[in-house]
Amino acid sequence: MDFYIRVLGLKELPCPPDAREGGICWFELPEGRMLHLIENSEAQAPRRAHVALVVPDVGKWREHLLSQGLELVQPKINLYKAERIFVRDPSGNLIEFVRWL
Repeated sequence: MDFYIRVLGLKELPCPPDAREGGICWFELPEGRMLHLIENSEAQAPRRAHVALVVPDVGKWREHLLSQGLELVQPKINLYKAERIFVRDPSGNLIEFVRWL
C-alpha cells in the first residue's frame, strides 16, 4: 500500500475497520472515483489485465517513476492514439499511465 501512497501520491480513504484489518485499502481518485486494493500474499498478479490512470503529462510520470527506481514495461501493441507507459507495483500488478491524443 505504501507504493500507492508514496510513489503514486494517492490519498488513502477511511474504510470500515474490519475491512482494513482484512487487508483492504481504499484510495481516492479524481472525479469521485476510488481504487480498492486487497492485500493477499497468495494472489498472483495478472500479466496483462491492468488499471489505467489518465494523466496530463506522461513524460513527467516517466521521469518520476524512473527516479523511484522502477522499471517501465513496454506495451505489447499500440492500439490507441495515446501516449502511455506501464509500470508494475511491488506485487506485480500492471498500471498504465495514459494521455489521450
